[in-house]
Amino acid sequence: MLEFNKSEFADSIYYADLFRIEGKVWMIMGYGKSEAARLASEDDRACDLSRDCVALKVSDNELYGRYDPGALGAYNDEDSELHKFHKIDFISYCLSPEQTNEVFVSTARKIIDCDPGLMSKLCVIYPYPAYAAQFAFSPEEIEELADSERRSNTFLKLITASNFKNLVLVPFMSKLESKAELYKNYVSAFA
Repeated sequence: MLEFNKSEFADSIYYADLFRIEGKVWMIMGYGKSEAARLASEDDRACDLSRDCVALKVSDNELYGRYDPGALGAYNDEDSELHKFHKIDFISYCLSPEQTNEVFVSTARKIIDCDPGLMSKLCVIYPYPAYAAQFAFSPEEIEELADSERRSNTFLKLITASNFKNLVLVPFMSKLESKAELYKNYVSAFA
């Protein structure tokens, strides 16, 4: 029988992807989060660092993320490439078409800054994604881990502890290629 060990970062797992785009690591949440990021990373599998389950931690005042489904099998090495932590450069939330229409009423669609308080609320819109946690945690522990208010507060604490500033909103674009270009152009502006 396969044994699972509790992730020590189970309390900081969010429904997000990690992609390396133009040499920078993006934690991407929200509506249609994966495909445009895949295109922006030139469809390079080595740049597709995590899908759906991203655990956060702060180390040396920097924010890091990794793939973490909430519990690791005994065969999984936390130092493996799959579970390796990556320094995060940007955290983005992808807006839905409706949200985009509300935010970009009469302005061009572009990536814009996001307040930490708003991002902490957006990061918990989707349910707790740690699908393997059920194999290591009790139902009561899962209920606590999944609590939206706790998750939002934890996110805000991590952002504050790392003094993380690069929080952004990404508008919906009718073409994936256009959204991918937004990511690439945004990174270029920081170069």
